[in-house]
Amino acid sequence: MSCSGSDYIIVADYVNKRTSRAIVFPLAPDRDGLIVDKTQLISLLAEVQYVHLEQNDQVFVEASSVEGRVPKLRVWGYGRRDTSGFRFLSL
Repeated sequence: MSCSGSDYIIVADYVNKRTSRAIVFPLAPDRDGLIVDKTQLISLLAEVQYVHLEQNDQVFVEASSVEGRVPKLRVWGYGRRDTSGFRFLSL
């Protein structure tokens, strides 16, 4: 678990040996939390990035901070497309 400033608590949830997700909990009671995983990211990223998520079976997502209301994500993994692995940062 890591903390981003005083507005959010960020948790990396390793769901199983093939995937993880980032969970962002706002400390203010009037804000909604956020769960970011492979499925959600595919719909948000450009094709040059989402093909790595679609075509690999091991994908990990971590949130390192929140800038405004946007999480800064580190995404990495490997599989049949990227046997040596892939890694990128995303907002």
